Amino acid sequence: MPKPMMSPKIDDELELGAGGTSVAVGGPAGLWDDDNLLVGFSAVVSQVVRNGSAPASIVTSMGWKRYTQTDPPPGDPPEWYLTAHVVDGAALQPGGAIASAWALYALTDGSSWVYEWRLPVRLVNP
Repeated sequence: MPKPMMSPKIDDELELGAGGTSVAVGGPAGLWDDDNLLVGFSAVVSQVVRNGSAPASIVTSMGWKRYTQTDPPPGDPPEWYLTAHVVDGAALQPGGAIASAWALYALTDGSSWVYEWRLPVRLVNP
């Protein structure tokens, strides 16, 4: 089975959840291949946040989601999505951030492979 084209598969604008405690992360998934047993996506979104005169802090959110042969990524063209939740109690803010995502493909023949993407994104309120 040919691997999908390597290009950043993260949308460049991501929507914040209520109170900045989460962020919706997603992007193009490519067409589903019958040799795929499952694909798992994980993402980390990090942002430097400044609060007045207090020192800047780094806010990090993480999440994952898997898709299978019976529940592939939805849409036409297919899109993957997940919710990354803040891990340290601080809040994400509208503005610039860095998103990293990984896709782990497991194939029916027992083989697997991983893609990694990282790019700057813009966090926006819904």
